[in-house]
Amino acid sequence: MNANDKLLEKLEAQARERSAAIESDNDGRAFRAALAKSKTLKQGTASATPRHRSVLPAVGFTLTGAALATAALVTLQAQKPQSEPNPQVAIADPTPSPEPTPAPNSLPSRLGSPPSLLSSPKLSSQRGTSRPEGTRPERVVSSRVGRGKKGASGLENKKKSSITDDSTFLSGDGVEGFARRWGTLSESEAVALERQWEMSVKGGDSFVYVPIPSLAGANNAGVGAALKSYQQERQIVDSRLQHRVTLALKGESFGELCALLSREAGIELTAARTVADDKVTIFCKDRPLRELLRDIVNLFGFVVERSGSEENFKYRFNQPMRVQLLEEELRNKDRDAALIALDVEMERLQSLSDLSPEAARERAEGLPEGAEKERLNRLGGEGWGAAHLYKSLDAEDIAALRAGKRVQFSPRDSSAVPDKLKDGILRSQYNAKLSKDSSGQLDIAISPQAKGEPLTAYAEKISPIVGFRLERDELGKFTLIGSGGGILPLGPDSNLVWNSPVSLAVGKSPSSESPQNAKLNMTRAKEPLLQALVTLAKREAKEKKKATTADALEVLHKATGKDIVADYYTRLVDPEKLPVGKQTLFALLNTTADLCQMRWRERGGVISLRTIGFFNDRPKEVPKRLLESWKARGRGQSTESLVLNIREMSRLTNTQLDAAAMGEGVRELYGLHEWALCSNRDLRPHWRFLDSCNPSQISAGLSETGLAFTQLLPTQKQTFLSLFFSEEEALELLVDPAKLESISDALLKLILKRDAAEDKERAEFRYTAPRRDSWRSVTTAHDWVKGI
Repeated sequence: MNANDKLLEKLEAQARERSAAIESDNDGRAFRAALAKSKTLKQGTASATPRHRSVLPAVGFTLTGAALATAALVTLQAQKPQSEPNPQVAIADPTPSPEPTPAPNSLPSRLGSPPSLLSSPKLSSQRGTSRPEGTRPERVVSSRVGRGKKGASGLENKKKSSITDDSTFLSGDGVEGFARRWGTLSESEAVALERQWEMSVKGGDSFVYVPIPSLAGANNAGVGAALKSYQQERQIVDSRLQHRVTLALKGESFGELCALLSREAGIELTAARTVADDKVTIFCKDRPLRELLRDIVNLFGFVVERSGSEENFKYRFNQPMRVQLLEEELRNKDRDAALIALDVEMERLQSLSDLSPEAARERAEGLPEGAEKERLNRLGGEGWGAAHLYKSLDAEDIAALRAGKRVQFSPRDSSAVPDKLKDGILRSQYNAKLSKDSSGQLDIAISPQAKGEPLTAYAEKISPIVGFRLERDELGKFTLIGSGGGILPLGPDSNLVWNSPVSLAVGKSPSSESPQNAKLNMTRAKEPLLQALVTLAKREAKEKKKATTADALEVLHKATGKDIVADYYTRLVDPEKLPVGKQTLFALLNTTADLCQMRWRERGGVISLRTIGFFNDRPKEVPKRLLESWKARGRGQSTESLVLNIREMSRLTNTQLDAAAMGEGVRELYGLHEWALCSNRDLRPHWRFLDSCNPSQISAGLSETGLAFTQLLPTQKQTFLSLFFSEEEALELLVDPAKLESISDALLKLILKRDAAEDKERAEFRYTAPRRDSWRSVTTAHDWVKGI
């Protein structure tokens, strides 16, 4: 007895148990009828393996109970030629599948994360469809439908399908193909019934996304009508999409791309808000629009949605939820890989922890420059205590670090530094010297040139401090900061406190490494097309020293004549690294893609390139419309326009402002040097506070008198206090009206000025409260902003 026989017997048993309910229930009767037909068709059963392993670009429909079995029968009847006997039926198993078990956290890292989103029991990615938490998925057993011998009907079908429909064509390879090409996740199984409906379509524009109808409890007529409507929609071919286009776009937004193609082809093509600011690089000549749209869909994993009447169809780029989840999963995996790399580096550092600070420095002196010498230098300095206490971090400490908080071992905290480490921590701070100032008070200086007594001279009075902080410089990179310091009592209410940070370890994800295209594409190295010789002309000396990835791909296009479709994320590259002269197309593709941190694919003479860390770079990218606006405003800018630019920049996310490559591109490509003022982490909250002020308040802040505390709204006053005072002091002032009155004369001044001697532009937020004799200054400087 095969698996289908057992399944049918199981269904019959369940049907008998529900006999009374089935006789009085429409869905029950439909289910029984479907079951009876399944039994009569079971002869000639084919393999129970789905023919295809791809998934539609978005989650489609849900069928339950009788509707699922009915839909399977109707679908197969629609697909079956008249001469074809006994096709295999897709049978729904109403037996609830066991709830999937979350994947265990197998990360060896102390900084690892819980199971990722796509492995969560809340989402069943294996079936390519989402379901609410607490529900159980339907299990579908499917198999191939026999085709029989090719006859007249087969020839007729072949003629009908000579033009692929818009929906199938523009859908590309779907989400699964997108994940296979550009991601690192394994593909998931298709829902068999969805695939059968998709396969029932002959002809039409394949790239257009047509959603599967949502059905529950439908009868034969309802399912048949839905299938017919779906097939008609999918089989549409829009002749306007045969229009040929020639494009040369470098880092252009999807919004602008759609506007250009709409004018060229006379169709209405737009981009949803979620994708309108994504950027694309395209070089193509005389290419049919439908093929270009398919290339874009395959590269980005987007879908093209169609609406309107047949005479005036409208199209829109959009990103389905499944692709959004895929990108989030790739970010999570990449983050975990970076944390594991950081933990591995800490293990290497700890392997040297038996050395004393002096022994570590002595060993480092005899080594050449390299990773081992850097580790020994960290261990011989302020990182010695942190390297020893890293193993003492518990789960709560790890969670705090990952949340961006500081973990500290000191007398003021719940965890003090063990006595056995106290002497080593003091000796590791060999650049710190204590001396008395003019008033006779002890003070500390930390530098190789500092003069005074070593910390060990006051060992009995000093309480050591060791701290940890995990910095996420940008997506895909973590830095573990350790610090060594101490507390020295100077009197009943006075202490001398110091802390010296040092980078203990850096963890980088695979997306920050070289893509190694030669290795990835080695199976294609001998193909005649890729062995063709191309010549890369020598670069002229007057050309700019730095170029974007789009500039490098333009050079590739001119040298090869190939159509190119690529994503674009702001990153400057050195064009000098591209080899000039004759070389094979394969070698030039590998060199160019590696330089741009991309992977390449060639299909049908078109070269597609995807950034290896696109899932990390996408949240970092700043929309081109904002960059162009700031650049236009910055020409001959006044102080007011400079402040307005910085205020708008402060509205960006921390991920965007922290991105090093993005910042370099903003300054070099657009001349927006004020980016450095806004991206400064110390000044950022103050700029955001200023952005909450109205124009009159901002003018007051820039004036000589300053912005008075009394001019602020209640919510602004709370922010003002949190930026001026410590958290505890701000809370005391807010709950005590008398204390709040003591700062009624508080002022904020924003000072922007040039330092001609240092060729720097300085920004300072100066807070003062004369009645409390309190003040605070937050300042930074960067290269001269021209035009002020």
